[in-house]
Amino acid sequence: MSEFLLLLVKDLIIIKNNIKLILRNPARLLPYIGVVGYFSYFYFKRAADREVVAMDGYAFDDSTFKIVLGILTLLLLAFFIFNLYRALNSSITFFSLADVNMLFTAPTSPKKILTYYIVRSIFPSLGAGILFVVYSSSSLMQSFKLGFLDIAFLILAVGLFGFIASPIKFLFYALVTKRGIGTILKVTVWSLIVMIAGLVFVPALLAENFWEGAFSVIGSEAFNYFPIVGWCRGIGLFFIHQNIYEAALYFGLMLATFFIILYAILANADDYYEDVLESTSSKEDAKELAKGTKKAGDGTGSLNAKKLVQLKNFGTGAKALYWRNYVHSMRIDFHPFFGLYAGGTIAIMLVLALLARFDVMSHKSIYVYLAILSGIYFMAGLGRVNIGDFSKPYFILLPDTWFRKVWNSVKLDVYQTLFTMGIALVLGVFIAELDLTLLFSGMMLILALYVIGLAINLAIKSWFSESLDQRFIKPIFVICVILFGMIPAFGLGLMVFLFSKVAAYGYLVMSLGMSVVAAIVGQLALDVIKRFELKD
Repeated sequence: MSEFLLLLVKDLIIIKNNIKLILRNPARLLPYIGVVGYFSYFYFKRAADREVVAMDGYAFDDSTFKIVLGILTLLLLAFFIFNLYRALNSSITFFSLADVNMLFTAPTSPKKILTYYIVRSIFPSLGAGILFVVYSSSSLMQSFKLGFLDIAFLILAVGLFGFIASPIKFLFYALVTKRGIGTILKVTVWSLIVMIAGLVFVPALLAENFWEGAFSVIGSEAFNYFPIVGWCRGIGLFFIHQNIYEAALYFGLMLATFFIILYAILANADDYYEDVLESTSSKEDAKELAKGTKKAGDGTGSLNAKKLVQLKNFGTGAKALYWRNYVHSMRIDFHPFFGLYAGGTIAIMLVLALLARFDVMSHKSIYVYLAILSGIYFMAGLGRVNIGDFSKPYFILLPDTWFRKVWNSVKLDVYQTLFTMGIALVLGVFIAELDLTLLFSGMMLILALYVIGLAINLAIKSWFSESLDQRFIKPIFVICVILFGMIPAFGLGLMVFLFSKVAAYGYLVMSLGMSVVAAIVGQLALDVIKRFELKD
């Protein structure tokens, strides 16, 4: 019997056993019935209330349609490129631990097993596509009269886009580990990012209307020919262009791309068992974390968990605490000073600055964004998860001063904040032509708020060992600091702004006031730590 047929029979037996389990315990069907009922309710309700418009009311030459389509396309591109970058450092698995234990020891060709499981992964993607399209098409049916082919091509587009990402990620990781061309692939991914950014910002800066120019290229019909993302978009937009030959062309291109990727995988992943074992184990750990049967470790969610970090000297005394955080940060993000959060923060500031520069948005949006960032950093300090390290024996017994131990424990956070906000504020101030004092006051304000939150968290968790006491006292302490420290500092800044009519001066006075509050609360936290006693 063919090996592919044996694998198919195995899956059919698993399906049959699952059906038997459901029949023995019909209560298992209740969640699925609830999901189907939820989607069906919205589908039929919106379909009944629809107001159909003509298809030619939405065309690629319509500016509003281009903007909406361009935003959706940009989100798809971001998702696709992010997955490509993740594939440079971590593999993906098509298997479960049960499959690994049974199939990897069986006298079966590894290439045939991999081929079968890659092809089989299209069915979960199509299932997800059906759920997504059933829900989203209920909104579309308010404006369009969708037929069977329209819905079928939408499902196919969503399913193919979700499916094709996994083989590409597997291929990328195989090329990195087997061929050693990680640098070339990384340069390729970054070149793609630069190209997409150019397609968005260059037309935007040249056009009279920023938004129309930004999405004039990626929202155009010609972008349907962009590999993978554009092809899937072209298939899904069949209900707009109504050209079955064009949709068939995109599907044929996707099919040809898949076979090329599959051939490349089989040619470069001869011995993939070791990589698959590791990624499968990580997949099972993620399932246990979701169920709550396992606690998260230091490497949970890491982007570079296996990265080897080579440092000349960790240093002695309290310096070791800094380098410990440095190594851990390198493994959970792209770089200790520049990661996903830093990139997102800077990117948003860049967009706001450009919009303010070309009078698309007011300069006030940048000040509002800084206020939002200030709140985020304050909450980040309050929620710092590894505060418990300050009460561990290695921290208490470390031969150094208390101040140096605390400083080296939080030094990396300070550097990350200064680096991220420094770049963001330089871009915002110089592009949007704001007051130069905002460079100093913005960084000082955000850093002071982070230190206030961190000091409150540290003082409470060091002072009270019982979690019940911490939950009761922490809100009271936070309210006191806000009422008697942060609100007066905010009030001084507001008064200066009202008298001077210059927001930057208000930020400067507010940042100085917050710095005083941070120094007081920080000194309190340091005094509490000095009274630590080593307990069993």
